[in-house]
Amino acid sequence: MRVAVFGGTGTVGTHVIEGLTNNGIATTALVRAPGKASALRERGTDVVLGDLEQLNTVAATIEGADAVFLLTANSPSQGAQERDLIDLVASTSGVPIVKLSVVGADLESPLHLARIHAASEAHLRASGVGFVVVQPGWFMQNLSLAAKGIAHDGALRFPIGDGGIAAVDARDVADACVVVLADPQRHLGSTLSVTGARDVTGASMAATLTTVLGRSIEFVDSDRAHFEPLLVSQGYGAEVVEDLVMLYDLIMRHGFLAGPTTSVHEITGRPARSFEAFVRDHASWFVPTT
Repeated sequence: MRVAVFGGTGTVGTHVIEGLTNNGIATTALVRAPGKASALRERGTDVVLGDLEQLNTVAATIEGADAVFLLTANSPSQGAQERDLIDLVASTSGVPIVKLSVVGADLESPLHLARIHAASEAHLRASGVGFVVVQPGWFMQNLSLAAKGIAHDGALRFPIGDGGIAAVDARDVADACVVVLADPQRHLGSTLSVTGARDVTGASMAATLTTVLGRSIEFVDSDRAHFEPLLVSQGYGAEVVEDLVMLYDLIMRHGFLAGPTTSVHEITGRPARSFEAFVRDHASWFVPTT
């Protein structure tokens, strides 16, 4: 079996390729940056250099594949890229597509990103191609945004109040995608919500950080004035910044991302990683540097 992977160098995609490889499934990945290609090749992945704007490189990536993993980066052309890829698969091999979406994807969502994903989901459903949509919750890895403050000030600063969050480890999302990609027919036509098994809050995350790191970490309910410059410093564009501010300061603050599930266990056969396990595995993120 071979899987064509789009978005194989990011937080989720890297683990998807690793999981597929560990399960004896061949992978072909479309990679835009040549510098990232060598690491994939070393792990046994076939690499096509190009990007989603070049349909000839997209076609080369899906050639010979039995399934497609679709994950695209936030960009002004994200929606068009996904539609073009879906149309290309539909007009050629017709193999199943496993699309990584977002929780709350809805054409009426106040979030631009959620509307883009909802439109792509609708296009995928109408394409005639077999599909599985995976909608993950808030990634624990997003704590990297607050890592500097945790490390140097002992403060976890997010504008989320006491809202509950069904946070999920991106590695669990990848593991779920690997299971689905290995046997797409089993989940064909499904939309799978993949979340953690327990809600966390800003205060509970700070308490766990305190326990694991062995020093006091305080949760600080920040505001837009602090959060927006932090996002800009990470290289996000204005539209994404506005979306993320709304996500944290409105949607997460009011608990709209609460509601844990047992989906990771149901799909993979093992429990979801806990927030404590995530912090232990990523403790180096929160170590002060001189």
